[in-house]
Amino acid sequence: YVAGKSKACAQVGISSQIYRLAEETTEEELSKVINQLNEDKSVDGILFNKDLTTIVSFPQGYELKEYTIPSGVTSIGQEAFDGCCSLESITLPDSVTSIGEDAFRVYFPKLYIASVDSWCQIEFATQYSNPIFYASTVYIGGTQIETLIIPEGITEIKNYAFGNLGFPAVL
Repeated sequence: YVAGKSKACAQVGISSQIYRLAEETTEEELSKVINQLNEDKSVDGILFNKDLTTIVSFPQGYELKEYTIPSGVTSIGQEAFDGCCSLESITLPDSVTSIGEDAFRVYFPKLYIASVDSWCQIEFATQYSNPIFYASTVYIGGTQIETLIIPEGITEIKNYAFGNLGFPAVL
């Protein structure tokens, strides 16, 4: 079971470590391991569900400035990034298909979106689920957007996909 989880982490680019403690491990020994992990800057504390497809929680006190959501993540949970004031940019991959209520209830300067096509298909719980609502600048495919042009071939745009745009949209 543990080896399978370690393999799943590796597949989505998440480093993992396995700690095997003896059954007779004392509370003091366990505390020492926990303290070492708490002091280890490579351990970020970002909480995923067991199959690594949902971000459940991003630690509020984490000092990370930029975060790229791993490819393979399909869902961002309710209030997952709430209160993460140090973030200056977030990058969302094409794999994200749903974003929970108030998932990004924090302002940040830059939002990077992979493509308009995939963005139009995301299920947002509410308008406040959409990180566009909180971003100062939006980039699609690496280009800063000042006017959004919806490409031909898009037949559906999910609710709240482009709510609170700070720039015009052309359909």
